[in-house]
Amino acid sequence: MSPECKIWNLLKVDENLRLWPCPFVSNSHHKTESGGKAVRDEFLNVLDKDWNSLQNKSFDEVLNHNAFTTHFNYEHWDDETKCSWICKKNCGEPKLKNQDLDHQKMKRNRSKLLTTRKSLQSLELGITSHCNAGCSGCDRTDNNTRKARQDLKLIHTPTIKIKQCIDNAIEYFPSLRNIVFCGTRGDPMMHPDIEELIEYVCWRLHLKINTNGSLRSPDFYKRIADVANEHLKIVFSIDGLEDTNHIYRYGLSWDNIWNNITSYCNAGGYAQWDFLVWEHNWHQIPKVKQICNNLGVKHVEFKITRQGTHRQQDGTPIVKSVEDEQTLNTIKEWING
Repeated sequence: MSPECKIWNLLKVDENLRLWPCPFVSNSHHKTESGGKAVRDEFLNVLDKDWNSLQNKSFDEVLNHNAFTTHFNYEHWDDETKCSWICKKNCGEPKLKNQDLDHQKMKRNRSKLLTTRKSLQSLELGITSHCNAGCSGCDRTDNNTRKARQDLKLIHTPTIKIKQCIDNAIEYFPSLRNIVFCGTRGDPMMHPDIEELIEYVCWRLHLKINTNGSLRSPDFYKRIADVANEHLKIVFSIDGLEDTNHIYRYGLSWDNIWNNITSYCNAGGYAQWDFLVWEHNWHQIPKVKQICNNLGVKHVEFKITRQGTHRQQDGTPIVKSVEDEQTLNTIKEWING
């Protein structure tokens, strides 16, 4: 069996408890490169809507479905009648080269990277579709309103079902070590039982949570740092400082973000700062590095966006990627310096 996309060694379960390879999460929620109407993978549109549902199927049944063994399989990238164009676009050779990976080494070692029952170490779960931000590059956002798309179903995955999914994953994947609450269509901190879920995961596995940082309170972040200790990593997605973060991560309180990350770091929690680099915020990289050092942030990651310009429907620009080569070289020097 050769499930999922083979490169990133990661499977994702969305808030509806459907199992996907990493580029997908949902067949129906992919924007075009210009941020417009979703473009779908027609192969999946003819399948039963519950073909990958973990509510009525086991991990084994879904991973042995033809969609995983053939359609999401890199061995078929050159056969358009078999392979998903989304898989090839996200994990194909040009994509790998653009991400500055050692492509030849990756190609030689593909067999070692196969996601199998024995080797899977990380499982990502979407536990809610609720979020308080209006990020222009997010699948959930209508860029004209900077709010959730009207067709997005707002739900919190029932806590008992999340726990059952984690229990089943631990039983099925013997090498599983990490659970990720990422938030492809929602911020995990919106889930009403997030503190209970943190404790449930961290007594057996390591947990990483991606959040915009504005939700919950300083007391909450102190508690989870104390309870979860070294088993928990919080990735704070903060794109700049008070004068810039809101441009992409629209609608958030900077004071809440600052107070929460400060509380978590002061309590000894493992914090990572993720910074999307845009035309409007790249100049703040040195200052953010210094702030992270002062706060005790364990790791800071600057991600240079390659998304062009995000626009509203009338053409009004929202954010723009850095395109000037001299500026890009300066950014890389700052990041690596």
